Amino acid sequence: MKKILQSKYLIIFIVTFFLGLLSFVQVREIKSYIVYPASETLSIKQVDDTKANKVYFEILEQFAVTHHIELYYPVVTSGKTETFTFGKGEDLTKLKNSYVVGGYWSSDNLSQDDLKFLKNKGIISEKFPAFSPQMSGLSFLFSGLKSLITWGIIITFITILTLLKLLKSKAVIIRRSLGTLRKYALIELVTDVASYLVFGMSVFTLVGILNGGLVYTNVFSMVIALFLTLSIVIIILLILANLLVFLVIQFSNPISIFKNKLPNKGFLGILSVLNIFILIIFGTSLIKTIKTIQPIYEAYHSMSQWQNYQDYLTYSRHGLDNPNSIDEDHRLDKNQMAEELTYTRKWAAFYLAYPKEKVITNMPLNWQVEAVSETAYSSQNTHIVNRQFLKENQKMGYLEKLAEPVKNYLYTIYLPEKYTDERENLEKLLDMGELSLDKTISKFQFITIKNGQETFQFNSTIEGQAIPEQLQKDQIFVVVNTALLDMTNIVAADLPRALSEQSIFERHGFDGIAKQTDVQKGILDTTNVYQRMSTYVTELFNSLLANAISLVLLFIFQIMIFYKFISLAIRLKAKQIVITALYRPKSKKIFFSILALAFGINIVSSIGVWLLTKELVLILIMLSFLILEMLILMTVSAIKLKKYRVQILKGEVEVV
Repeated sequence: MKKILQSKYLIIFIVTFFLGLLSFVQVREIKSYIVYPASETLSIKQVDDTKANKVYFEILEQFAVTHHIELYYPVVTSGKTETFTFGKGEDLTKLKNSYVVGGYWSSDNLSQDDLKFLKNKGIISEKFPAFSPQMSGLSFLFSGLKSLITWGIIITFITILTLLKLLKSKAVIIRRSLGTLRKYALIELVTDVASYLVFGMSVFTLVGILNGGLVYTNVFSMVIALFLTLSIVIIILLILANLLVFLVIQFSNPISIFKNKLPNKGFLGILSVLNIFILIIFGTSLIKTIKTIQPIYEAYHSMSQWQNYQDYLTYSRHGLDNPNSIDEDHRLDKNQMAEELTYTRKWAAFYLAYPKEKVITNMPLNWQVEAVSETAYSSQNTHIVNRQFLKENQKMGYLEKLAEPVKNYLYTIYLPEKYTDERENLEKLLDMGELSLDKTISKFQFITIKNGQETFQFNSTIEGQAIPEQLQKDQIFVVVNTALLDMTNIVAADLPRALSEQSIFERHGFDGIAKQTDVQKGILDTTNVYQRMSTYVTELFNSLLANAISLVLLFIFQIMIFYKFISLAIRLKAKQIVITALYRPKSKKIFFSILALAFGINIVSSIGVWLLTKELVLILIMLSFLILEMLILMTVSAIKLKKYRVQILKGEVEVV
């Protein structure tokens, strides 16, 4: 009895620990988007431009002091994003080159009265939650690979706990005779829930502390949301499991229980379904995890290339410096069109003024042209790059030396040999009208390059959980001669502006060029690409490690349930097997029937995994291991059957 009880608490602790481990990774992933210890964000959309920015910054400082809050404002200095904190008496001269319009982070919640106060001071703004902590719990259970693993662990945990309780049925049935069954069942439920809550609060408190919850109040909110969401699910399942055990004991015949004739056949069916369900979860999670190993390895390997670009950055712009950004219907009159052109040319000038050897550009061409099929190779694999992109790839040893272009061509297109038939498609894709002021120049120059050449993409874009792909083969490269663009044409001027947002820049000189071209006020923030990629790859590796550890746990639990299933199936016929052991053919027939049932579970679960993943080779490998596992477990059960045949003949079939 003591051993079983210890097992119960051990199982609850192990499950809580691994759920905490998965939660730790979940919090780290979400935390990476929480830049400051903030409760809300404040978006300043419009101010009166007749007043100096300094006036508004003084208003914000006074506002923060009187409301006992801190406002965090990202400021770009020397090509790096630093933080200015309103409400702490910092020197406002640090903001002399900054624009008041933009995004701020507030350490506390803001009210509508606060927004009205700012509006009366000439500041039109909106507030938003920094993030929604309650959604973290829902996404943990219903989004992504971790949700599959989480559900697998929870269901397996409840199943094993139920089995442990049913093993005590002989002792518990006596309590029914004494009239204390309900009290016992209630105590069992309370101890289950209490032990989970004690272990859970301890583990999740540690998760919060290790993720900086003492500094970031939002982190603890997120951890609490995760714990409460999991607790609701687990407590409901614990109630159902204990209710099931109570009903089985309450309505079973005591003589049947003492003779080991508990309704095992029904429970065997339940175990069969659970085995299939858990194997499908395990197989699907395993295959998805395996498929992420190669991309994560490649991303990790790419960091050796990124090390050479530790001083490079990207920027994002808020667009609120656009004089037409406040026009709700976006219909521009003649004057507004002139303003739009001026604004576009300003951002184009920033890109064109940057030293050519200090900027690397790679922009996927995604213009839609009806005359070109979406399935055409050029519509999917053409990138507009600058010459420095090609030079850097040559330095890395990816590209061979390329032919020099003729200067009076607007587009120089580097085309792999096997895609020479894409020339017509490329001309249609790139024919955006008269982009050049010089109408006499030729537009297209094609240079053939060898097939199979890889290029490093300098891809620092991180969207969702997608792993940035850094190496690609047989791309088509388009180099635009920006010196020939007609900058009085808004379409032509918009091209270098778009290229700028798909580039990485050497940090030195960034501020000076931004100030020189008057775009500094429109820059929201800058990001060091090496630091961002390094942090992201580390988080990916940690997530993979957590998934791998959880899969090991799920695999161990799956073995336990599968073993219980086989031992239960043998237990139902244990006495018959022992008695007929002298007649080996008949004894083998019984074993083969159990083997066939177990094999059927493996086949059905493998088909389920195949329907979800379509990975036939990996599924066949997994099925082979499952069959091997099944044979080993059957052998272990057979050995125990032989060893304890005397006890089995006496009716003590629990030994199997």
